[in-house]
Amino acid sequence: MIGTALATCHRALSDRVRFDDTQARAPFPARIPQMLQIDRLDVFAASGQSDGQALLLLAAQGNETLTRGIARLRDAWQVNSLVHGDMKWHNCVASGEGLFLVDWESADLGDAAWDVAGILQSYLAQWIWVAGAGPELSSDAAAVLDALHDSVALFWSAYVSSLPLPLPARPAFLERAVALAAARLLQTAYEALRDAKAMTPLTVRLLQAAINVLDDTAAAGRELFGLDA
Repeated sequence: MIGTALATCHRALSDRVRFDDTQARAPFPARIPQMLQIDRLDVFAASGQSDGQALLLLAAQGNETLTRGIARLRDAWQVNSLVHGDMKWHNCVASGEGLFLVDWESADLGDAAWDVAGILQSYLAQWIWVAGAGPELSSDAAAVLDALHDSVALFWSAYVSSLPLPLPARPAFLERAVALAAARLLQTAYEALRDAKAMTPLTVRLLQAAINVLDDTAAAGRELFGLDA
């Protein structure tokens, strides 16, 4: 359901962007997401930022794999649709009338792959939560990951077929979406540390997962999401 709903939004909204409807474009500044500028942020400049959030930014900026990967994603950013900007499970509300995508306050002109990445990271963040924050994975982590792969496959299939995304374009789009999921994991970690004095074990794992995704995006697509374009 989420894949179909998201594709429907992208298809309808991107037509107006693609054909340069200036009236439709006017309210949107086409900003690059903050997490794609993490290597450029002043760690201590944001008002109201917690100590835990500052420590996350410091850790991210100190990792070369992450900063180089983020820079590549920023350079590859496309403006091809009106995007939700903060896609995640919490902003998908099901009712008897269907599925609704809510909380559009971050909507902007941008890369449709960013919204897909938001859903992908929701699956992975949930798995990291279930797997536990200790040095060893929980006993049911492998079974949960297998179930996650099935759900991700359904989401991806529904999205690309409902958009529709041509077969030749799917591998590059998927690679970009998986890589962008690393930035969305950082966003999730940052939000989780809103009132924290230090990084938590869970946010350390989210940060490490983001690094792993950027280190080998193709492997992450296969092993973490069960997708291989």
